[in-house]
Amino acid sequence: MTFKHKKGIQKEPGVIKGVIVLVFFALVTAFIFNTLSPHRIALFGQWDPQKGVISANPDTSGAGHFTQIHSSKQVADMIRGKNCLIIDVRARDLFEQGHIPTALSFPINEFDENLPGMTARINQHDPVLLYCSSVYCTDSHTFADYLKSMGYKDIKIFSGGFAQWQEEGHKIETHEK
Repeated sequence: MTFKHKKGIQKEPGVIKGVIVLVFFALVTAFIFNTLSPHRIALFGQWDPQKGVISANPDTSGAGHFTQIHSSKQVADMIRGKNCLIIDVRARDLFEQGHIPTALSFPINEFDENLPGMTARINQHDPVLLYCSSVYCTDSHTFADYLKSMGYKDIKIFSGGFAQWQEEGHKIETHEK
């Protein structure tokens, strides 16, 4: 049975109900897939980018339960104390344009190719500090997960990354040709 809308458009009474049911099932399906995804979108939790990568995990230590360093001054102190190996996981061309002093370049997109050289240079028990572009970049967390799965123990992440280092006026090194 149909009825006439004011503007002359005819609607089926069951169409609206069908659309509501369809939208409901679409939302339920989306929430299920988001929940099961390893890279899910945070619906609740830590949304303050000053505290590190945005995460569905309300624990502000960030993804993968690694120690997050939020202060570029603390990173500078670590460099001066030579008590940590600094690893830049950004693409090699970004590293060459500028990086934190003493950092080694191990781009995440070349992880498999660089693995033999990396394991030769990095002892599993030595402290490692990883960084990528900024608080919005998750590459350092992914790299940390790789290292942890290989038996590395003392992994830290500089949450602000190169952007924070540069914005706060610290010295950078370049290797441009």
